[in-house]
Amino acid sequence: MTGLARKAAWLFPVLAGAFVLSLPYSPYPGDFLLKVSPIACLLAAVIAAGGQGRQRLIMAALLFCGLGDVSLELGHFSLGLGAFLVGHLFYLAAFCRQPEVSAGTAVLLAGLAGYCALLVTFLAPHLGDMAPAVFLYMGVIAIMAAAAITGRQNHPLVALGALLFVLSDSLIAVNRFVEPIPGARYWIMVLYYAAQYLLTHDARAGRYSPRGIR
Repeated sequence: MTGLARKAAWLFPVLAGAFVLSLPYSPYPGDFLLKVSPIACLLAAVIAAGGQGRQRLIMAALLFCGLGDVSLELGHFSLGLGAFLVGHLFYLAAFCRQPEVSAGTAVLLAGLAGYCALLVTFLAPHLGDMAPAVFLYMGVIAIMAAAAITGRQNHPLVALGALLFVLSDSLIAVNRFVEPIPGARYWIMVLYYAAQYLLTHDARAGRYSPRGIR
């Protein structure tokens, strides 16, 4: 990891913590800028780490997730959902290399499938006209998580990040469509920032550079 990548990675938790601590005062002018600033730090760290191909896919994923952050904070839910969906497609493209299923990953995949099935069943009666979009999004993020779990080149922390992303988005769905969850936004943001940090582990570490894995 280069010096710039290291500095950006260290700045990430500071800005993420600042946004989480500011939630009681939301909305406030410029809150969307503080919300997206940790993702900008991760993007800077990935760019500084160098590399091609998969590195650029991670960059694109972060860019669309950043757009999703801004859209959601400004109240544009459908636009935010679409931006995150595209971001997950870029993550999927980066993580799906050389899939391999072992006994351990098979257990994780079964758990992921069961969890998603239960969540869909729970949410379905409450989604109304948003059902197709939400189901499509859930399908894409589930496939992305499966790719992160089974990709032989992925560090285990990448798989953990994908699972945390699923949990974060599950809370968003339940909180928005079913009933408000006390303190939900704190958990959503903590899980989300942790997920993004872990999903970019390999890219920030330079594992996609010419001397790393490709």
